[in-house]
Amino acid sequence: MLLILDEAQTGLGRTGTMFAHQRDEVVPDIMTLSKTLGAGMALSAVMASDKVAAAADERHYFFYTTH
Repeated sequence: MLLILDEAQTGLGRTGTMFAHQRDEVVPDIMTLSKTLGAGMALSAVMASDKVAAAADERHYFFYTTH
């Protein structure tokens, strides 16, 4: 089972660590970021483990929207 964490409101230092999951020593397979990442500009990111990224690349998956 994949662990997907949305750090839109908790990422980038808001909880005392760079990402909230680091406080609990959890390692997600996929993590999403938005809001504070763009400092007011509509910007988001999806980060994935090497294994997930390789599978996405193998299947020619391309992420290009925030929706």
